[in-house]
Amino acid sequence: MEIEIYNELKGIPRETFEYYKIQNERGNRFGLFPFIPHLFSIGDVEIKNVETITWNQLE
Repeated sequence: MEIEIYNELKGIPRETFEYYKIQNERGNRFGLFPFIPHLFSIGDVEIKNVETITWNQLE
């Protein structure tokens, strides 16, 4: 993905929740960020004011 067209997600995609549910029901170990774009940085990234999402927020 090009940085010029990157848009921040407003929430966790529904497909991600479905993936978690299906893989958990199957007893599989699974990745944490399916269907969520990743951004890699060469330098430091300021995280002082980021939102923390905990596992108990997942429905």
